[in-house]
Amino acid sequence: GLSRRLKEDWPLEIGELRERDLRPGVARGYWHARGDEQVAWGDTFALATRSPAPRHLRVAMGGSHRSLQHDPEVLADSADFLARVLGA
Repeated sequence: GLSRRLKEDWPLEIGELRERDLRPGVARGYWHARGDEQVAWGDTFALATRSPAPRHLRVAMGGSHRSLQHDPEVLADSADFLARVLGA
């Protein structure tokens, strides 16, 4: 679905991450609403589990494709994750 929406082939290559995707020390945060009708939450889960550390996955019950970007709890969680990774 993401490939069709973006009109790009890279989402189809998730099974084989490229070298630039595997660079160590790059913080990767994944947040997904289970109520997202555009991107399946399982796709986000699959990408997150294939990504090297440091990584953080948050799956919220309900929500929509655009709901988490405005959620103060998600924003605080994002900031906390980055602070931990950066050693702040």
